[in-house]
Amino acid sequence: MMGALEAAHAVKLLQVSHVIPFHYGTAPEHTQTPDEFVALTRQYPTTRVHLLQAGEVLNCSSMTVGAMANPESAL
Repeated sequence: MMGALEAAHAVKLLQVSHVIPFHYGTAPEHTQTPDEFVALTRQYPTTRVHLLQAGEVLNCSSMTVGAMANPESAL
């Protein structure tokens, strides 16, 4: 199981701009809350953590993230 420390390390390695922690509370063995993860990722100023509630939707169309030069080539 990936905990907050491992997840924060993955954010650093992958250099992500946006991250949504979502496995917390999904199974009895997942007792952590996203608080530790949020605290650990504060040191990455270019990463934005989105904490969503069940059923909440994140509108990604307004986010500016590096775009592919030719998206059709990925098809």
